[in-house]
Amino acid sequence: MPSQHPSISDADTPCKYTAVDRHENDQSMPWTPFFLRRSTILIFLCCFLSVLVALVALYVYTEREGHSLGITTEERYYHLWTYGPTAVFTILAAGWTQVEYRAAQLMPWVLMRRGPTPSSESIFLDYISQWNIISLYQSLKKKHFLVSLCVAGSLLLNGVTVFSTGLFELQSVPISHQESLAVPKKFNDSAFDPTIGHDTTYGVCSGFADYNMTRPYGLEKTFVYTPFYPASSFSTGNSTIPDERQYEAEIDLIEPFLECHETTASWDTGVKPLYLGHKVWIGENSEIPANVSLDSLTYNTTVLSSEGCRYKMDPGTVNDTLLASSEPVSIEIEVRGCRGESPSDLDPAKASDWRLWASLIDTTDAKLSGDEVLRSVWPTPPYRGFMCKPRFNAYRGPVKISRQPGIESISTEIRRQSLKASNLFANRPAGEILLSAYNSMPPAFKAGLIATEYLPAFKFIKQQETPGRVFWNDMSLLKGAIQDDLSCLMRQTIMDKLLEPQLQTIEGVFQTNEKRLFVRVLSFGLMTGLLTCLIAISVILLRFFVPVAVCLSDTSSIGGMITVFAHSPEFMTMFGGTDLKSESEMAETALGQAQYLSLGTEGSFKIISQDDPKSDRNIKESTEKPPDWWYPLASTWGIRISVIIVPMLVMIALEVVQHISTSSRGIAFVGDKSSFIHYVWIYIPALIMFIIRCLFTCVESGVRIIQPYSTLRGKSAPPETTIFENQLRKIAIYGLIETTRKKQWALAAATASLFLAAMTPAVVSGLYTVDAPWPTFPTKILQTSRWNLGDPDLAQHGTHLKWWNYENEDFNDQQLAGLIIQLNLSYPQWTHNNLAFPGFKIADTVKTPEMGYIDIQIPALRSPLVCEEAQVDCEFRANHGENGSMSLTCGADDPCYRYGLRAIRSTNDTQEYFQAAEALFYARDGYAKTPSNCSTHNILYGKWGKDLESTEYHWYNCNATIEEAHAETRLQIPSFSVDSDVQPQIVPSSGKALFATKPWSFPDFDTIGVYLYSQISLLKIVSPLHEAMTKGIDGVPAEELLRPAVFIKRLETVWGIVTAKLLESNARENFQDPLNTSWLVHPARNDAPIYEGTFHDGRSYLVQNEISTRILDGLLGGMIICALIACFSMRTKDVLPKSPCSLASVASFVAGSKLLGIMRDAEQGGKDLSRERFSMGWWEVEPETVGMSIPASPRPPSSTENREVPEQEGTESIGESNEMDSHSIYAGSDSESLIGHQDEESEEGRRTSPTGILEETTHSNQSTQLLSRASSFSSNGDTVVKVESPEALTRFGIDIDGYRPLLSDVR
Repeated sequence: MPSQHPSISDADTPCKYTAVDRHENDQSMPWTPFFLRRSTILIFLCCFLSVLVALVALYVYTEREGHSLGITTEERYYHLWTYGPTAVFTILAAGWTQVEYRAAQLMPWVLMRRGPTPSSESIFLDYISQWNIISLYQSLKKKHFLVSLCVAGSLLLNGVTVFSTGLFELQSVPISHQESLAVPKKFNDSAFDPTIGHDTTYGVCSGFADYNMTRPYGLEKTFVYTPFYPASSFSTGNSTIPDERQYEAEIDLIEPFLECHETTASWDTGVKPLYLGHKVWIGENSEIPANVSLDSLTYNTTVLSSEGCRYKMDPGTVNDTLLASSEPVSIEIEVRGCRGESPSDLDPAKASDWRLWASLIDTTDAKLSGDEVLRSVWPTPPYRGFMCKPRFNAYRGPVKISRQPGIESISTEIRRQSLKASNLFANRPAGEILLSAYNSMPPAFKAGLIATEYLPAFKFIKQQETPGRVFWNDMSLLKGAIQDDLSCLMRQTIMDKLLEPQLQTIEGVFQTNEKRLFVRVLSFGLMTGLLTCLIAISVILLRFFVPVAVCLSDTSSIGGMITVFAHSPEFMTMFGGTDLKSESEMAETALGQAQYLSLGTEGSFKIISQDDPKSDRNIKESTEKPPDWWYPLASTWGIRISVIIVPMLVMIALEVVQHISTSSRGIAFVGDKSSFIHYVWIYIPALIMFIIRCLFTCVESGVRIIQPYSTLRGKSAPPETTIFENQLRKIAIYGLIETTRKKQWALAAATASLFLAAMTPAVVSGLYTVDAPWPTFPTKILQTSRWNLGDPDLAQHGTHLKWWNYENEDFNDQQLAGLIIQLNLSYPQWTHNNLAFPGFKIADTVKTPEMGYIDIQIPALRSPLVCEEAQVDCEFRANHGENGSMSLTCGADDPCYRYGLRAIRSTNDTQEYFQAAEALFYARDGYAKTPSNCSTHNILYGKWGKDLESTEYHWYNCNATIEEAHAETRLQIPSFSVDSDVQPQIVPSSGKALFATKPWSFPDFDTIGVYLYSQISLLKIVSPLHEAMTKGIDGVPAEELLRPAVFIKRLETVWGIVTAKLLESNARENFQDPLNTSWLVHPARNDAPIYEGTFHDGRSYLVQNEISTRILDGLLGGMIICALIACFSMRTKDVLPKSPCSLASVASFVAGSKLLGIMRDAEQGGKDLSRERFSMGWWEVEPETVGMSIPASPRPPSSTENREVPEQEGTESIGESNEMDSHSIYAGSDSESLIGHQDEESEEGRRTSPTGILEETTHSNQSTQLLSRASSFSSNGDTVVKVESPEALTRFGIDIDGYRPLLSDVR
């Protein structure tokens, strides 16, 4: 049948597209959805631009000054920075969702407004119920670019939300602050004497090379600088550099070094003097003793030359070296002038161009030739060597110092390019520093001594065991050894002799590592790219697509579409019999072959159909069959199970990962915060939360779509919750408020679940951070050595015990304790203060950690010294002559000591204090007859006076023991060094004596000086022990030591350090060594003990934030509860026969409904629908009343016995006015009169209207088909009852209560 409507040429010209012909749209199409207005899209565009500008500004700000400053924030506000960007994009995404929805909802109207449009792109077009990915594909395929752009915008915003979770990261960066610094010393050479050297200088360098001890503060590689400290702490006596801070000051630096050049050897002649019948060779510059008859012989000798310098060697020295050396290749190292001057021959002040002459002499062939080597010149003397010229550079520039936690040493950073040359020591020859360094060497190691069987050759520090032949074959090795050793000695000489106390305060800088926020580069790049695309989409929408004004009013609700359908009677006649058909079945009818357009004329808006010329309206109607019910995707069991199981699995995974994060070494090692593994853990959780959000969006969308229909199917309901309701057009938060107010609990729960799901990306943004995990895991360490103090029987008869017997050739580290006490070098491994630890290693059953520390309780050996002052008789003697002396003798009658303790002082001596100690008396039978009550040590200390009365003295009895105690210790890994910041703490009551010690078990106080360093001649000091007590680290002034408590405490400290180092160096043996139980051995077994402690990894690991975990658990749990309420409290079964998201579907539900006419009346102000009630189901209608000529829909039995119509609050029951008793329906009396009466109310007005005339004409032209037998079907299609009613037919759809009988359906 041809379509009956005005031609398009007579109607208003349709809009070419949404934003085209804007003037016409403004006049005829006044309604524009808020989210498709130009102002709204412009707001979005401004937001995108603002966010992009802010993002770029933040990136530039955090990258300023070489990525070194970042954004300052307190740690408690860190989550605001991480949650904030995600929250912003979540809000923008929620708003843009409405843009996407409006584009999808209005797309059919847009196309129909353009002109005749196929049914597939008009009344059957559905972009609402599909996944947006599918909608994007189909819209691109159909060139519906409005939908494509809006869907793409949603996807891009979701992508930005995911990547925003990793936008910011916390990094530790050094931040500088001004600080006053104290410099306690200054370079000064006014009192420098190059002829004097300290033996500690060689000891310090030896400690660096042999024992890997920490270099003193002020030495850094090749530089010597003035130490500095924070002025605030230094003023209180605290000279410790705070850890994890870096201090920088501009100070003076000295860099000594040697320039070495190879020497050439040649022959020359020299004089060999003779006297008393013996051959004695004296250097050519030596003085000949007086009254000695001399003869002389001229012999050949060796001359070494290099760089203009010439050293003619004494022929006697050459002869002795060649003939008497005990080594095949001998090494000689001397400091002489450029012309060979000897320091002993000249005043050093007059000859300062000192050089280091180093020679290797191959004596192998010389020994075979005897004296002939000096009488017949060989082609080349058997000499090879170097001449080294000392130099130093003086600088002034920035020096940075820092100290790591648990490490005692000071780390120094000096950048050579930042230093500027200075004139410091400009008048001081570098040769004098070399000479002083050379003089600091022990006499046995000095150059000039010939290597014989009695006297060793020069002893290198680092190359002590290297044979001379190796140096001969590799001269570069010799050069490196010389430069290393002598440069170290020169640096230490500068430290000892050219740095004098002179406190000054300077302004410096301290840097501390602070947590600062930085923009992650990957997130920044991805987000800026996506935001740029969003901006482009917004601009395109503004330029070509908005505003979208294609309807007179909002057509998103059922009522909005009915308003249009009410003005489109011809269009609605095409939907006869389609109420239970699926969309695919409807498309096979004339509906699918027609084209449609929308027109707005004379204040009305309608849909007009145009038949395709090839269309066939005589399509065979489908046979009667049970309805195929449509279910939203959210109501399928797959989705229902997913929205419960997936969040539960995520919650379980969160708890498992949280347990791993807190009970182990974090989740994963992240050495580099920009590593791939970190990005995986940053973005994957956000992606998972996005997937969960998609699941809940599906549930929420399905509930929103079906909500009005479910309400209509369940009971008579008011229009505001049914035909005028459309939750899809509401933002989540507003929808939640509305549904809660209307007590739509299922919809409120679904909306709440989506609202909670929208919060998860923001929370997950702070879920994972890089940190040091706490706590960590237990570990086991194995003791690798046991204690062996020596043979007690030998000690009983006068032989020193093994652990302190310095005469033993196997004795190690004799003076190492002196380096610790007097030079402030670090404690060697396995010692700390007065504790000596056995060796340990990680047990074989445990994987060795790479970095961190172990807190553990382990055994340690110590020698406690308990002293107390005792009264003693003393005798004072004085001889005040020119060479007089005075003496003080105490305890002369003590049976433990033969002569008591005596202090002697020369009259010319300026020493004010004295100290005396003596070893225990040793009789012929050893120590057997020594009284048992003898204390292990006695010591006398005092200050000289003129007589006994004016002399102050104190006698102390001391008792030493050796005991094992357990100490709570922190060991740094992998070095196993004792943490310097966490002092080992002795476990109370854990000390126990291991051996029955005697006085002879320990070194006496005189012997202890062997293990200490003396900086000056023994003739000028009280004793090495006194030097250590007064001038060592934390030394006490001599006057303070006159106080017994102070003296005892300081003596115990020095004793503890010395004995601990002796025990560690000489009292340990491996468990694999033979076990001699008769010796002082502990533990006396061969199996090594194992100890268990707690390992703490100091490296950076990925850890899970507990606060974010708990918040996510709460959100996911709430989402599960809301999903259960939404899925199981709303009716979704047997509600709709097809999806209600297309125009055709809604039209099929209202075709033949009284609602169409009533809606026209309401639109014209003739009917108020606010107090009406609406339902959806099977309606029984009369053909002559409705004018329908369509096959009846299968309907359920007409029975009201089991049907209850609930009353709405504030309205009267409609049960009486809409009684659906089966007898009255089919008997006809009451119901017919009711229907007739209700029809008559509006019949007159409709007949007089053009639309009514058109409707009546259409109805009269339709062929009527009465049902002689109405079959009722249950939901599964089974026939329930058959009722013969030749005049009755049914329709499934939506209608207003009270105008048609609503039949009950079997659920």
